[in-house]
Amino acid sequence: MAAHNGGAITLEKSISGSASKEVRRSSEWPILIVEAPIVQKFLCAVLEREGYRPVEAQPQSALDLMKTSGPGVVITNAPGIFLAFADRVPLLYIAACPDLDMAARFRTCRVLQKPFHPALLVEAVERLSASL
Repeated sequence: MAAHNGGAITLEKSISGSASKEVRRSSEWPILIVEAPIVQKFLCAVLEREGYRPVEAQPQSALDLMKTSGPGVVITNAPGIFLAFADRVPLLYIAACPDLDMAARFRTCRVLQKPFHPALLVEAVERLSASL
């Protein structure tokens, strides 16, 4: 399970229901962040500043949540983990050298190449959230 980092909503809080009742910008579904811890902190800080309530998760915890809840936006550097949901999960794939063939396997996917400006992150999340 994910650990509590700063003000981010962790996977435990989301599953317990406290996070699912909060109003999120542009979407009722969570934004799951499956990334390296330092990148998760950065992404959470940017998204929280914009009014989103991201959920930090390890890969297996994110998959478990996606099986029991509706699809939300997933932000990851490892999209292959989420191929089982490729037809219904909006995915934001961030990587220094993204595999565009992998990204093309998702119905709804945006790619951000590291490094990127925070405004591009927010724009990508807004567009993906609108596709839910």
